[in-house]
Amino acid sequence: MDFEKDFDLEISDFGFNKIYSLVWDHEYGGSIACLPVIDEGVVYFGCDNYFLYALDIETGKEIWKFKSGGCAGNYHPVVVDNIVFFGSYDGYLYAINKKTKKLEWKFKTGDKLVSGIAHEKGKIVFGSRDFYVYCLDMNGNELWRFRTGEKIVSIPSIKEGKVYIGSYDGCLYCLDFETGKEIWRFRTGGSIGSIAPMNIKDDKIFFGSWDFNMYCLNRHSGKEIWRFRCGRGAMTCGETDGNVLYFGAKDGFHAIDISNGKELWVKKLGYNTHSSHTCVYNDKIYVGGGEDTYKRGILVCFDRQGNILWKFVTDGPCWLGPQIKEGKLVTGSWNCYLYNLDPETGKLIWKFKTGGGPSKEKVTDHSEIGLVTIITGKGVTNDDQETSISRDYSHIPEVDIVDNVYISKSEYSSGSDAYKIKNDYN
Repeated sequence: MDFEKDFDLEISDFGFNKIYSLVWDHEYGGSIACLPVIDEGVVYFGCDNYFLYALDIETGKEIWKFKSGGCAGNYHPVVVDNIVFFGSYDGYLYAINKKTKKLEWKFKTGDKLVSGIAHEKGKIVFGSRDFYVYCLDMNGNELWRFRTGEKIVSIPSIKEGKVYIGSYDGCLYCLDFETGKEIWRFRTGGSIGSIAPMNIKDDKIFFGSWDFNMYCLNRHSGKEIWRFRCGRGAMTCGETDGNVLYFGAKDGFHAIDISNGKELWVKKLGYNTHSSHTCVYNDKIYVGGGEDTYKRGILVCFDRQGNILWKFVTDGPCWLGPQIKEGKLVTGSWNCYLYNLDPETGKLIWKFKTGGGPSKEKVTDHSEIGLVTIITGKGVTNDDQETSISRDYSHIPEVDIVDNVYISKSEYSSGSDAYKIKNDYN
């Protein structure tokens, strides 16, 4: 592409912005790529071999399993009273009675269901790759649905009559819990997808985007309070502890002052922690990660100052990280094992192997470079070009990606052919 010939624009008339939008599909296998949930002495988790498992938390012995019609291992199940809810690649939301082990009902969406689930006051909310946010009653009857501009692979949060959920269209949505009507939306420069619920503390909501930023908004108005620039972006909302936000990104694991967005410390681990759930438990911080080559994974325990207290290394990524409840720590790995560790020492208590070998992952790259025409004539300045790694686009007005935007596929983004060859993707 010869921009000088193809575009009759002055340099002040446009700006470049990278839009990251990667889609992961897991092919059949025994890998665990979801966050487990612990309830009344039982740990529940989905697997790429189509099964939802229920194990005894003390012994690791299988109590029962239920087979869906597709990979069931992207987001954690949710237990409400006697019902376990989980989504599958077959597009269904399943409701399983945890006492009888039988299917109560299932609800069909228009695409793969890889979003997490939130519940409150006898209702459940979740998203689908069919672009919709759904709200059902406990009998599986649809109460409302809301259409976003792209796939939904995020876990919603419900707070004081509002639903907060991100979409691959780059927007964080605030919806009315009763009606599904939009209250506000906040637009980022990249896809939003999170394996943990939206992180809310008091009047603030925290979430990451593939535009390289972790955001803090006023959850009532949707106004930005601060943003923190991190490497490659984050598929997590982190966890707060007092006045600190902890979260993983491609450039390391960060501790941020939530009052101003300033970094307190960062640790480079040699593993990607950008998609891991973060746990704060007994003054310790826990996070998981994995290598791009899928050869090894890690679970790390920090103190509040960022000192590593222990590490647990597996021979497969622990992308989704740990879950801690009732004094128990569990984490799944791409190597087909679920691990139960001592949260104080990191010592292995038991491990459970699922059926089948490691899954294969197909990464579809929809990342693009948007050439955004600036209506006001305010474009990228020379100063911006000198500091591109921390460039601030706040001075660029928001425009829709329509006639005034040229989209070019990025050759070098994660998931592209060049990236797969370099990082040994099959």
